Amino acid sequence: MAMENDNTVVSESYSRYMIVRPENGGIFDLLRFWVSADKRGAAKFIESSDYGVLAEELGGGDVTAPDHRWVIFVSIIVRKILSLSGKPMKWIGYLIEFVLNLFSLNGNLLGLLCNLLHGKVVMPQRGSETFISLIGHIDGRIDLSRTGSEEDTDETSFGERSMKAEIGNWPLMDLCMMAAKLSYENAKVVENVVNHHWKACPFYHCSMHFVEFYNCWNGTKILHACV
Repeated sequence: MAMENDNTVVSESYSRYMIVRPENGGIFDLLRFWVSADKRGAAKFIESSDYGVLAEELGGGDVTAPDHRWVIFVSIIVRKILSLSGKPMKWIGYLIEFVLNLFSLNGNLLGLLCNLLHGKVVMPQRGSETFISLIGHIDGRIDLSRTGSEEDTDETSFGERSMKAEIGNWPLMDLCMMAAKLSYENAKVVENVVNHHWKACPFYHCSMHFVEFYNCWNGTKILHACV
């Protein structure tokens, strides 16, 4: 019986929550909440499972109880700043990728200046097989590792070789890491790497074919991934 009561208390404590929603209120609502701890003003920013959660965070009228208004206030301010900087950061990212690809396609800075003088500047085209993401420029390796042994593979019933799915299998870990890095690239880059670099790797005895490029959803944001 005691164990059942403990489990009930634990489940009830886990079901209680408080979510900060900075987009539901303005600056004046935030200032009013900071100055007076107005519950109605707080309700615009905070979504909670019950009124008791909000009362506990605001002190609950008890002088000795901790007042966490400043934590909520700072959280809302930071969230609002991040939301406002979303678009500028996005365009800054586009600019950085464009400049990196511009240098890469023209042979770095000296090559770009030389091509500029001769009128032969190669302009990056987003979505092409030569347009590499920022992650791809940080780690430029696209070929799979050529280290390993026959012990890392198994023979299937069809006479083909496949990699052992076990911890410590270096070729498999390298493939997973490279696939995670490649998921940041566009569809043409992914297809080019799989067909012309991974498929031709002599150590990976298993058959590797490019199937299709999928746009996978993560909540309300689209993340590009390949299968």
